[in-house]
Amino acid sequence: MGREYFYHLEYAGNSITTRVTLGTVRELELLVNGHGAADERLHGHHAEMHVLRAVLPGDPPTEASVEVAMPAALHGEPACTLVAGDDRLPMPERPMPHNARPTEASWYD
Repeated sequence: MGREYFYHLEYAGNSITTRVTLGTVRELELLVNGHGAADERLHGHHAEMHVLRAVLPGDPPTEASVEVAMPAALHGEPACTLVAGDDRLPMPERPMPHNARPTEASWYD
């Protein structure tokens, strides 16, 4: 069983959440306002950077990406950075409320 990490940030009126699962198969998921925007399944356990891209709703819509720094096997924790325009914002880790899915988390209220 893998370990899940959740990173969340409010940006330009949008809730942006990244779910990172470390295990036999590593998984990345990007949620914008509680809806899936991008995902990726990774194989291998070496340190690397992955980028998930999405379009943030608004007037006009804004392109954004989340850079996910994946750790090597058994060496540290992932880190996420939101990149939108000229902004580079570190995304803080958020605990997932017990018995909630990422789309039901209290930070979307």
